[in-house]
Amino acid sequence: MFSEASGCRLRRMALVKVPDTIDPLAAVAAGDTLTDAWQATVPHIRKTPEARVLITSNAGYGLYAAQWALAAGAVEVLYVDDDPTRMAVAKKIGATTLQWEDGLEVPPGLQCDR
Repeated sequence: MFSEASGCRLRRMALVKVPDTIDPLAAVAAGDTLTDAWQATVPHIRKTPEARVLITSNAGYGLYAAQWALAAGAVEVLYVDDDPTRMAVAKKIGATTLQWEDGLEVPPGLQCDR
């Protein structure tokens, strides 16, 4: 194991063995992608009452961001993607979905305020 070979003094506190019953890819997502999605959404939504969130996605990361945004109290989450499976999941969790197409314009009212 890298942590044992590296001689890291704090490895017992910094590293956790993933149980054999958990998919290692799922564990990586929990430690990286989920936390990035939280950082990109929750602190901003907490500062913005009546937050409306636009998420453009081409991977599972966007679904994590949509879940965090909804959990943090966003009044609307618009999820834009080109994958029907991810869009179905986004709709199931409560996001409004929009199919990505070339030339798609951001709907009125969701443009960034400057």
